[in-house]
Amino acid sequence: MGAWDSTSDSHPVHRSYYRSANSGTLPNVWNKQGSGTEAYSGPRSWVIKAEIRESRTARPAERDRVMQVNSVLDVRDLHCSVAGRALLDGVDLTLPAGRSLAVTGPSGTGKSTLLNCLLGLIRYDRGEVRIAGKDLAALKPRNLARHRRDTIGMVFQFGELLPELTPVENVAMAALLAGVKRAEAFGRARQLLTDLGVPVEGTPTAELSGGERQRAAVARALVNRPALLLADEPTGSLDTRNREAVAELLFSLPERWGCAVLVVTHDESVAARADSRFALHEGRLVAQAASFPRGA
Repeated sequence: MGAWDSTSDSHPVHRSYYRSANSGTLPNVWNKQGSGTEAYSGPRSWVIKAEIRESRTARPAERDRVMQVNSVLDVRDLHCSVAGRALLDGVDLTLPAGRSLAVTGPSGTGKSTLLNCLLGLIRYDRGEVRIAGKDLAALKPRNLARHRRDTIGMVFQFGELLPELTPVENVAMAALLAGVKRAEAFGRARQLLTDLGVPVEGTPTAELSGGERQRAAVARALVNRPALLLADEPTGSLDTRNREAVAELLFSLPERWGCAVLVVTHDESVAARADSRFALHEGRLVAQAASFPRGA
């Protein structure tokens, strides 16, 4: 992995992410058949929702186990320094399935450094990062890449779609790299693009509008059915209308797809849509009051 200036929020996260995210075997697909319940197939977060419903009358110890598994992202006392500067100085964060969280702060405060830590792309000084129950620091490189691919989806500021591919090919490629069979990969891609309002046929990727490109990028991030979706300034390059549409889409995903969503943004109006808001200040996350009316 090449070096970059971690004091800036302009890290080439996408380059390192795609170099290291696509090795290993077929992504996990969880299936559960419970007494008196339906069969579930999809990401672990979907199964967790069923387990939570089933656990309402369970013993306290069992409820605790379910809620512990339900925490998709756990960060404890995370410290990360670059060139002697402490960008992250004791970050604590918990994000369960089906919930959204926004992190705000000016450039240079360490937001992209935090994302790189969550992706396992840089080594932090101390602390713990757990994604879907696994400590990233304890995983060997190949297992880390596999776990990242199977559990995390990533949306970048400029989409990072390949203009020479069609929208369907751009989305399907992420599944193909994960080992999904061609027919299933393209089937998932077409369904996601249709669901998200992106032209499936007839419009080259280069001719998509800014909002359509970002929705296609969201589809690509969802195609491997992640438990956690991360978004780095996903509306930063969009006009007001498309910004609102993409923000609404992103923050609807926890309810629609059962995943956890963490958005890093400069835009307070976008951050206000999240279930929880934090500002990254002097290396720590400071809780902010929610202001966006639910259901708006």
